[in-house]
Amino acid sequence: VAETGLTSLLLDTSAVPSEKLHYLQLYSSLLGKLDTQKYTREKLNTLSIRYLNGAGFRLSTIPQKDWNDFAPVMVISWPGLMGEYTEQLDLVKEILLHTKFTDNATILDVVKSQIAGMKNQFTNNPVNLLITRNYALANNCTNYQNYISQLEYYDFLVKLEQALQTNSYDVLSGLKSMHGLVLNRTNMITMFSGNENNIKKYEEAIMSLVQALPAKAVVMQDYSKLPRPAKKEGIAMDTSVQYNMLSAPYERMGTEYNGKLIPIGLVINENYITPKIRFGYSAYDNIVNFTSTGFMLISYRDPNIRETFDVYKGLPAFVKGFEITQEELNRYILKAFGTYTAKSGELSGGIDAMDNYLMGKTPEDRLKLLREIKSTTVQDLRDSAAMFENLLKNGARSTVGSAEKISTAKDLYDSILSFGQ
Repeated sequence: VAETGLTSLLLDTSAVPSEKLHYLQLYSSLLGKLDTQKYTREKLNTLSIRYLNGAGFRLSTIPQKDWNDFAPVMVISWPGLMGEYTEQLDLVKEILLHTKFTDNATILDVVKSQIAGMKNQFTNNPVNLLITRNYALANNCTNYQNYISQLEYYDFLVKLEQALQTNSYDVLSGLKSMHGLVLNRTNMITMFSGNENNIKKYEEAIMSLVQALPAKAVVMQDYSKLPRPAKKEGIAMDTSVQYNMLSAPYERMGTEYNGKLIPIGLVINENYITPKIRFGYSAYDNIVNFTSTGFMLISYRDPNIRETFDVYKGLPAFVKGFEITQEELNRYILKAFGTYTAKSGELSGGIDAMDNYLMGKTPEDRLKLLREIKSTTVQDLRDSAAMFENLLKNGARSTVGSAEKISTAKDLYDSILSFGQ
């Protein structure tokens, strides 16, 4: 990695009350876009590109085990030359400590830009909206992520746009209040990935930033009661194609995460879902994914709704009756093994290792997963039928699509929302 280092700072945001979470999201997105005591926003942008590779602040989470327990954080992560490390940290410190939340016009422009960007994303590529809202039902962590970044945040911005034009004082006060809740070195985490010679430089230099922040007690908030989407939800938009999803956490499927599920997913995708959804019903793409917390089926740019969910209903019968030998299954095992042993970059690999540590993942967990992948048998495929039956019974069903299509399948949903209609 020569003289390049990758630094990440994680600030604890668990003191922010639920009713202020959308202010927190806006606050994080404004850092680096407003004047500070030393720099105009134009100069700040130039320096950010020069020293921080254009990195910005964002909200994230550190989930634990089943993702119901998690630590909410505000993160900035940037690569940079170690010969300029002092300049990098000084710039981050200036942004954190001395951003001026007084420029109503610029804040209004940012809000308008975010509204336009989110509307464009929701309308033209709503798959992230679909996944986040659907999976919000799986655990508290994903529900938090959904609440702070999707439709609820969009609605907040729309109202805020009006407020900035009629009563900006309350809005600016709300943003300034985030300083007191977020700027705190208590529970702060700093991470660095680089060569061995530069670790000492990082350890010495980073303290100038850490010590500049106050140390205050953190009163942790309870985010388990945030609003959740309906279990069966349709979202009508101005689109001619649909995005469908069925998912469930493992506990609702009567099982636990196991490496054997990975090659099973590949078998299902190649021999059942793709031939049916893509080749049979002309969807642009589909996703079959076993994550560490649950399973999801997604159709992408799909002309259908009911037909797709009918295909999903056939999963138990497929895995029970699909003819495959162990030798043929080994091909999927090798593919899964290769995917999960692929190397990441040196710098990003270091940060990934630290992320895994924070989430309680160990190297032994990875080895266990690989051993499970290698041990998958045809009988394991057959036995997965019960798991998929539970998916159909207990899973969350969602569609983002045209109002006309959703209306013809309205019996599939408990709730139908409308966006941009």
